[in-house]
Order: sequence, then C-alpha cells, then structure tokens
Amino acid sequence: DALTLAAEEFSEAEMEAMRPVLSRVNGQLRRFTRTMLFLQANGRCGERLRSPSLEPPPSGGSLMICVHKPATGEIVGVVEVSIEPKDGRVPGDIRPLELPWSPLPRVAYISNLAVASQERKRGLGTRMLRAAEGLAARWGFEEVYLHADSEKSELLGFYAKQEYVQLPELDAPEWVIAFSGRKQTRYHCRKLDDVA
Repeated sequence: DALTLAAEEFSEAEMEAMRPVLSRVNGQLRRFTRTMLFLQANGRCGERLRSPSLEPPPSGGSLMICVHKPATGEIVGVVEVSIEPKDGRVPGDIRPLELPWSPLPRVAYISNLAVASQERKRGLGTRMLRAAEGLAARWGFEEVYLHADSEKSELLGFYAKQEYVQLPELDAPEWVIAFSGRKQTRYHCRKLDDVA
C-alpha cells in the first residue's frame, strides 16, 4: 500500500505529515479494487444467470455453485468455476493484459470458495471443491487452478491435503501487491486424473 511504500523512502517526521493523505490514497485504492472485483463478478455470474446451464461458460462467464440449508434457504457455501488464462493472476490484477498475438492457454479456475463459519470442519468445503473439480473435468479439463492467501497456513494446508501443488513462480510481483493493497496469494494446480 502507499503507506508501506512511502515508509521506505521518507523519515518518520515526513511520514507523519503525509500519513493522512496516504491513508486516503489507500482507501481510494481499496474502494477501486473492491468495485472492480464486484463488477467483474457481476459480469461473470450475470451472464450465467441469463442463460443457466452446466456447459462451459462463454467467454468471461463463470458458474457459481451454492449450497443452502433446505429448511431455511440460508446459503452456507459457495464456489465459483470459470475458464481463465493460465497466467497466475487474480481478478483485478493491474499488470498489462496478455498480447493478442500470443494468447495464453485457458484453464479451469476455481475461486471464491467460502463456507459459513458455523458449517466449517464438517467436510463441506472439500465436497464443494470436489464438485467444482468435477465440473471442470466435465468441461474437458485435465487440471484445475486456484489461488490461496499465502499468509494463511491452515488454508495452504487444506489445499495441500487436497493434492494441490503450489506454483510460487507465478506469484504477483511485490509492486503489484503494494500498489493494489492486496495480500499475496499463491497459485495452485491439481491434476484431475481421479475426478469423475
């Protein structure tokens, strides 16, 4: 973030003077990033809602799997599956896009896996992950990719247990992390040999 970048270059007295402005810059960057993520998710899921099916999504589309409690209708888990470039980027990444004359291969990408706190540690996350992988296999993919927060060891352990291999060579550069105000995430891959 802007405060972290500035702290490396300025004295504490200079930082005191700049802190209010830099805090506002950080807030604006955070709002911008959240707005972009919202618009992208809305665009991806909105297209799927207009023409629901289990077929591979059209360009830029995705499929969201939701689990709810039948008695209350409360959503207790979600996971999104889309087809993305194999580049290690998260949605909203600010690096230049791929060159049109050398497109990257497209891969099945799992994102936004979330389970309500009261439903965790019961296997729901694993079952949802397997459902997303099964969908990717149905679409003809032999492997699937996802990101996980690099600072959450429990989450990294969960994906390791699910046979996901970390791909640190595709981590976002530090300048991207600092500029966007996001946490570092790690790209992972899993072969779908055993998914039916």
